[in-house]
Amino acid sequence: MSAWIVSAAWVSLTVVVPDLTRPQRLQLETAEDRQPQFNRSAIFPLLRNALAWDTPVPRTGATIPDYASIAQDPAGHRGTLFLIEGKLERVVTTGSLAQPGPWEGKLREWDVSVRRKSPVQTAVVFLVDPPADPNRGSRVEIVARFYMIMRRSDEMQDRPTDFPVFVGRTGKVVRTAHVEKPQSRGVVFALLLLVLAFAGVYMVVRRSIRRQPASVTRSPRDGSVPDDIGNRDLHDPLPPRDAADALEEMEQRSHD
Repeated sequence: MSAWIVSAAWVSLTVVVPDLTRPQRLQLETAEDRQPQFNRSAIFPLLRNALAWDTPVPRTGATIPDYASIAQDPAGHRGTLFLIEGKLERVVTTGSLAQPGPWEGKLREWDVSVRRKSPVQTAVVFLVDPPADPNRGSRVEIVARFYMIMRRSDEMQDRPTDFPVFVGRTGKVVRTAHVEKPQSRGVVFALLLLVLAFAGVYMVVRRSIRRQPASVTRSPRDGSVPDDIGNRDLHDPLPPRDAADALEEMEQRSHD
């Protein structure tokens, strides 16, 4: 039993991605770099080769890309097997290609940010048998062959940018990014608006109370009893209405 386990482990370590055939390499060499279109005859040998890979795809033989070196000499790296690692920026469903094949309806474009510091670098990877679309921002690993340098408009930089393009079978999600559900964001936003509305009403009411003038009780001139008479001492005379009334009151008090 132990010998069988050792043998199986050795086989798993020696499993590699199948090489490109000579006709496939010759067709791949017709690729034209720094063009906006990837849908050319040179991509199909890579697609067919990727369909023959075992899953999970072994990393044996795949190297970390030197993106600067690839940009300088794309022809010298064409068809080389690489291990692309980075943050998934977006997933694009690819339409029909110039030649039909088993990839129809399944082909996906993964845009992977492999360098976020300046100079920013994004790799484009086409997968013939991709997993369910991962969340944007997930950490991914992909074994793929280099295809071409594609020049197209970059939405982030708003200018034509060169992207290294690769072709593989499938991708692996190393760490899934958490994506907040739209419903929860909507509830939080509604609660925030409600709190702000209550705060606005409170401030308006508070300001209106501060601006109300203080009431002043005046003695009526028609001889009627003031409203606050109940709060006065019955022996406390009412304040005089004018100077004449004051003199008359003083005279009466002198005779008393």
